[in-house]
Amino acid sequence: MPDNTVFLMKEKQTILALGAGSITKRVFPDGRIERCDNVKDVGLYIEQIDEMIEQKYTKVRMSMNPDKKVRRVQGLLYTSGVGVILFSIWAGLRGIESLFEFWNELCREYGAELDNAVIKIMICLFVFTFLMFFTFMHVYIGKAAIDVSSGKKKGNMYLVLSVLLSIIYWSLYIFQFAYGEKFEIKTLVYIIIDLTFNIILIEVVVFSLLLKKMR
Repeated sequence: MPDNTVFLMKEKQTILALGAGSITKRVFPDGRIERCDNVKDVGLYIEQIDEMIEQKYTKVRMSMNPDKKVRRVQGLLYTSGVGVILFSIWAGLRGIESLFEFWNELCREYGAELDNAVIKIMICLFVFTFLMFFTFMHVYIGKAAIDVSSGKKKGNMYLVLSVLLSIIYWSLYIFQFAYGEKFEIKTLVYIIIDLTFNIILIEVVVFSLLLKKMR
């Protein structure tokens, strides 16, 4: 069986149909399908031909060219997705710095107990794995947001991770200040950068929900 016939049967291909009883079908990238059917009676079809042509033209044109509001939200979501991916670089650098600070703190507190090389390796591997996962979350959220903005169907996992990532960021600050960390200029700069990133995460969630509602 030809490939194009398989696409038609599985409703994976857009169809522009003409004639009495035919059905035009528009298949969207996210799997949604819109149909526009012609009357089956030939006499009525001839009588209402202009009306059906206008109806079909309007529906196909609107589906092929989303309105300005949808395109604007798609553009904003795409930009937010790129922003999250770029912030993964910042997250990686922050993670490396935190790793060194964490290690120095351990050495000061438990210097004698950390002489065992195996313990050192295990601690470093654990922290490194956490940092890689943390950075991967940024890339995954950004990539999912870009995919959704281009019409691809995605679940809600990236939205859940966006909220979780924002909570993690602020929980770390609360934990640091709760244990008496001194407030320095560097800390203020970090807060401003992280606040900007959290705003972008909120934008990802808001624009994604708006886009899903519009579609």
